[in-house]
This record gives sequence, C-alpha cells and structure tokens, in this order.
Amino acid sequence: MNSKDRRGVVARAWARIQLLWAERKTSAGQCYLIVLGVTVLLAVAVALVAFLDALWANVPMRLPLLRFRKLSKRFFGLNLVGLEQFEQCFDQWYSQVPDKLVGI
Repeated sequence: MNSKDRRGVVARAWARIQLLWAERKTSAGQCYLIVLGVTVLLAVAVALVAFLDALWANVPMRLPLLRFRKLSKRFFGLNLVGLEQFEQCFDQWYSQVPDKLVGI
C-alpha cells in the first residue's frame, strides 16, 4: 500500500465520519471506532510490507517467496476475491523492490 492509497483510505474515512456526524446518525464513540479501524488497517498494511521486505532482504528466501506467489491459487482455493487482493498487493510490492530475480 503506497502513500496515495493511504491518503485515499483516510480521505474516504474522514468523509464518512463528517457525513455521519452531520446527519446526527452517529456518536463520538462510533466516529472513534471508525478512526480506530482505519488506523488498524493501515498498520496491518505497513506491517505486511515490512514483513515482505524483511523476507526479501534474506536472499535464500527470495525464490520461495516468488514460488508462493505462483502457487497462491492453491492457497486461496475458491476465495477469488482474496486471491485477487493478494495478487494485487504482492505485485504492487514486487514492482517496488530492488534486486529483482530475472527469469522467475
């Protein structure tokens, strides 16, 4: 998840909070929970990228990591939405890593 994606998530959450607050359909506690949820989601995304970066820094783990990407269809089975999200996330991360493996 890049900074543009994070800004988009935060902007959508802020717009939702403003809308709910203006319509008086929510309390301050509910707004707090929305902010907390967005914060947790962003923290998980940052942690996942950090985890993938750490694996990539370990040179012997590079090939198994790329093999995992190729075999992801087996892991996700019938969960096509999860598979699509994983592949999009992985491919976006891989497009930004240095020292790519050629021919994999």
